[in-house]
Amino acid sequence: MRDELKELAVLWERTIGDPPPATQFETWNVLHSVDVMKTAIIATAKKNLKLSGTMTEDHRVRYCSSVMNMRETRIADNVTNRIAVAAEQALKAVNTLNAAEKQAQPRVAGRHRHTLQSH
Repeated sequence: MRDELKELAVLWERTIGDPPPATQFETWNVLHSVDVMKTAIIATAKKNLKLSGTMTEDHRVRYCSSVMNMRETRIADNVTNRIAVAAEQALKAVNTLNAAEKQAQPRVAGRHRHTLQSH
């Protein structure tokens, strides 16, 4: 097991109790970043403490997985929102530049003559 995963197993052991097998940490790490895993372990420890340590091993693993999945979904949603906002701002900037270019273009000579002749 990689050092980062060993550290997460130690965090689990210190905050929750017996950690799940190393294969569980490796599976989580395929799906999630170490930061997301750490956040989920801490959330699981809080939940276990709130329930007076009565969560079963299976419940702790499932709860921790659920927290990781929700966290990843939030992260993805935030990235999507940031991209949408940036795209909207870029489109506004392009529209502003296009409008400024139209105003800066010289008028057609025929229009000016027609306007001048009518006076």
